Amino acid sequence: GSLSLAARLSESLSDNPSDWKWCVLAPHSALQSAMILVLAGSDGAGAYKAQSQERFRTWLEGKLEGTKYPDVRLAEFDRLYKWVKESDRAYGVPLKTTEQQDRLVHLLGARRDSLTHHEEVAWLMDIGELKACVLAALDLIEQLLAHPRMLTSIALDDAIRSKLCAKLIDRIRAGVRSQPG
Repeated sequence: GSLSLAARLSESLSDNPSDWKWCVLAPHSALQSAMILVLAGSDGAGAYKAQSQERFRTWLEGKLEGTKYPDVRLAEFDRLYKWVKESDRAYGVPLKTTEQQDRLVHLLGARRDSLTHHEEVAWLMDIGELKACVLAALDLIEQLLAHPRMLTSIALDDAIRSKLCAKLIDRIRAGVRSQPG
């Protein structure tokens, strides 16, 4: 999904600068998805907001008889990012980041917000900054893909999934790095 789109678009950014929008949104989405998969846990609730975790687990235990699937909400991106770096929440294997990566991931989120909300400043973004943000996100996605708790796809076994993601990440890196700035 997200990585496939970014891989395809990153190869022609010079010809289509407006595609930077998708080359920012896609890695942000892929990073969020990877964090959710690591945090979900065996009951699937680990990436929900606190109230949603409680509601979901109560429903799972059958204490909400006669109710449909509960209304639950995922935790915000920044909270997921904080949690996935905590050993107890990340099942003993926290995401290891540098201060620079933390700064770039925060900036990636800010740039994503600007691009999705059509802020005028979005079209004045520094390409060098966007490159750094995207590359930092890709490094963290790779680290999360190697996490022991990463759930595998129903359609693909681990080896195929890992190779496919690695190839897509390499294509995105090559496309982004080839851009001036």
